[in-house]
Amino acid sequence: MHDVTSSAAGTLITSNFTDQLQISVWEETVLSIHDGNAILPCHFFSGFLSHQIIVLWQRVETKEILWSYYHGQNQLNEQSQQYSGRVSLFPEELERGNASLKFENVKLNDAGKYMCSVRTPLENSTGILSLQIAAYYTEPSLRIVQTSNGTNFIFESRGFPEPTVSWLKDKHLDISALSETLCQLGEDGLYSVQSSLQINGTSMSSNFTFRLLNDVLQQSISWTFELSSDIDTGIENRYRWILLAVLVIAELVITAILISKKPVSLKPAK
Repeated sequence: MHDVTSSAAGTLITSNFTDQLQISVWEETVLSIHDGNAILPCHFFSGFLSHQIIVLWQRVETKEILWSYYHGQNQLNEQSQQYSGRVSLFPEELERGNASLKFENVKLNDAGKYMCSVRTPLENSTGILSLQIAAYYTEPSLRIVQTSNGTNFIFESRGFPEPTVSWLKDKHLDISALSETLCQLGEDGLYSVQSSLQINGTSMSSNFTFRLLNDVLQQSISWTFELSSDIDTGIENRYRWILLAVLVIAELVITAILISKKPVSLKPAK
């Protein structure tokens, strides 16, 4: 019999076979950070000595064995090599009904479903949960490229999963449709994101904001910069810039030297 009930801590999923043995998984999905650690929870109502308890952790999709415990000790002869040295039980907690698995150095390809099986002299039961992996996006780097049509501002960052990217003008006007964003999945499983916005002379007295959102981790990155110009009417808006970009904590500081008839400055918006 399979029961599902609600609690303040989340959804309690239980696999019921007898009144003596019941496995509880307090989270249907466990979220972990790439290269971080995770605890895959598995609890049962015990009342037995450790040598009477058998615990088996497996990956559902591949049937690979992460950890097995019986006869009062760990049994790792059939453990999959990719989990060797990265997973472990809490043996002192088994008699208290805690068969949770500690997962270290979690990778993106570890995402999937995992099954905890517990057997006692009376009965056996299983519980299944999902492991979701995400990676914080790196602080974006900025490249500025001058073209015949204007100036391209290009932000680049890496993380997981695919983010939501947007551009704003004067802090409220969404101009994302004017930008170009490319997301590519790398060999390490992380997304490389490149987003560019071309600005021409008609937008020289405005501020612009680049935003990147990692919904899974609720991570938000925002960079705002301001362009100002005192160019006289009738002067052709063709510029060649030599720019030195310096990133300081959460601010974007750019020093610009303009080769033109009138000066144009690029500075962080306040």
